[in-house]
Amino acid sequence: MNKKEIQTELFCGACLKDSLHTIVYLNGNIYKLTCEECGHTITKPDVVKDIYGEYLERILSKPHRLKDEIEKHPSKTISSLPSRIISKPFRFYKELEGLRSYVYKKKKTDEKDVK
Repeated sequence: MNKKEIQTELFCGACLKDSLHTIVYLNGNIYKLTCEECGHTITKPDVVKDIYGEYLERILSKPHRLKDEIEKHPSKTISSLPSRIISKPFRFYKELEGLRSYVYKKKKTDEKDVK
């Protein structure tokens, strides 16, 4: 999972003025927008579902993408295939573990906010 935070000045609909906002991106999609002036936050509710959907789509489309790659660059693809077959499950596991850890931290934070 790729998480990125940036800060920029935007117009806040809650405090009705231009102020510094923090934007959180998960896998290139905006997940959360927070006004630093008043604390107003907008979040995308099903971001985890979206990210899991992206991973599923990547898994299902892999055979087709590999076929296309073999057609375009056969010798390069076939020579790199053994190492890719070995490393891909580990790389994929690492990405999902990052997502799982993020979801776990998010649930703990949400539970603290409710109490």
